[in-house]
Amino acid sequence: MPFLLSSAGLQIQNQAEIVAELDQSLKTATQSDGITLAFGANWITTPDSLDGQLLNNFAEHYAEAQVAIAECYASIGPAAQGKTLDNVMVLAGVPRKTPTKSTVVATISAGALGATVPAGTTFKTIDTGAQFAAVADVVVPALGTAPADCESLEAGPISATAGTLTVIVTPVAGMTAVTNAADAVLGQAYEEDPDFRLRHLSSLALPGTRTIDAMQAKLLELSGVLEARVFENVTWVADGDGLPGKAIWAVVDGGAEQAIADEIFVRKCDGVETYGGITKAVTDAQGGTDSVKFSRPTTVPIYMVVAMSPAATAGEITTCKALLIAAITDPTTGLKISEDVSQFRMVRAISDTFKYKSSIVLTTGLLVGLGDQGVATLAIGRTQRATTDAAKITVT
Repeated sequence: MPFLLSSAGLQIQNQAEIVAELDQSLKTATQSDGITLAFGANWITTPDSLDGQLLNNFAEHYAEAQVAIAECYASIGPAAQGKTLDNVMVLAGVPRKTPTKSTVVATISAGALGATVPAGTTFKTIDTGAQFAAVADVVVPALGTAPADCESLEAGPISATAGTLTVIVTPVAGMTAVTNAADAVLGQAYEEDPDFRLRHLSSLALPGTRTIDAMQAKLLELSGVLEARVFENVTWVADGDGLPGKAIWAVVDGGAEQAIADEIFVRKCDGVETYGGITKAVTDAQGGTDSVKFSRPTTVPIYMVVAMSPAATAGEITTCKALLIAAITDPTTGLKISEDVSQFRMVRAISDTFKYKSSIVLTTGLLVGLGDQGVATLAIGRTQRATTDAAKITVT
């Protein structure tokens, strides 16, 4: 099989084929300016011969070069990976989302002498151990408090729920306590290749700028947006969730409120109303002011009880909880906005790891004590997202 590029694509050779081709070529006599160019049919090129080893060495490097060429050829399309995929998608107008850090406003307390807290002072949450650092120097008055803008040490959706950023990692003279009154604004993780390709496919709806899919795809393009869902009511009367007739309802996690409102206004059809709990003013092409509404997702705590036989060890309990938390909260593989919680899906998340157990019984509920026992699927509303943590999961 020759090495060639045709209408059928790129065709490469393996090392054995290259060796056979070189062996045949060098043993066959050819004429050039009256000179015979060949080693002759009796040339010894067996694998254990010196010339055979030399021929195989050449063929190995030639085969590696062909593989490299094939990889370059394959990288022309969506099958590309890493930096090459970045280059391909830039041509398509869809750059990879860059990772950003989570941010939170900490409240720092000081003693009788006050405190000067330098940038880089680190704190961590009491539940997950997520670390955040002050981004600038903060002067705290004596026996008073001062706000400090902090960012996570690592990029990505690093969580710090209200009241959990209470551990001082870097002691500072005079600083006595720290806390956070509000949840952290989640950052954005590095967009892995599969997610990048999926978003590219979603972006193909963008040319239809007046469609719900196009609006949702464009919202996902905004900086800091982790997830977006857009619902519509095509009837003339409000639906069961309160969405008025002939209106749209965007639910967006992350991103700047004004940027979200501006994008919704540009993408929605004229005469279609917007709905949601957040209202932002936008300016139209004539300089007038309009209002755009949308919502942020709210979390629904999910409680789970897992009974294993034989009974779970301490290590198994930790592993089981981590798998269930990831099944619900992982940004890539976890549950999305308005996605229901299925007991089957939760069992599947742990069954492969604990397949040596004789039985696994998992129950889910929305209340401590599992007030919804026996319900195979817990319904999650349009503007809700399921969440859980180790404290809400019991494994025995």
